[in-house]
Amino acid sequence: MAKLMLSVPIEVEIRDGKKKEKLKVELRDLTKEERKENEKLLKRLKEMLYRINRLERKRESVEKKRDYAEKLEKYKEAMEYQEKLDKIDEELDRIQREIEELGGDDYIEVEAKKNFTRLVSGEGVERLREIAETKGYATVMRLLNEAKAEVEGKQRGA
Repeated sequence: MAKLMLSVPIEVEIRDGKKKEKLKVELRDLTKEERKENEKLLKRLKEMLYRINRLERKRESVEKKRDYAEKLEKYKEAMEYQEKLDKIDEELDRIQREIEELGGDDYIEVEAKKNFTRLVSGEGVERLREIAETKGYATVMRLLNEAKAEVEGKQRGA
């Protein structure tokens, strides 16, 4: 008989010095819709980071050309390069605002916290949330996903 598990029970052991604490939680998978949403946001973020890298390289090149033009006392040419630099800076600022709308530099942590709230349940969830607040939701979710994969692997092998 085939088993369909909607969530995987996970036992989490917390060690603080000599003190040990065991928590029982359950972790479910993202729904198809949630996974699609995550992938869409991740793709958008990667595209923005790619554009930032491309613009930074372009900025560096234009800056060198401007500096060289100034050195040769070609001030009209240097001004044209400065205008290009200003446009690049405007585009970089616009992309930075987009990133901030997604959650800023803490995008991964923000998404991990959302996923923790959506996917983790059980009697130990509040204590685990306290730990995630100090250790980071991304770290806790990574460890939970590793434990989940281990449990699922054992179940497939059994």
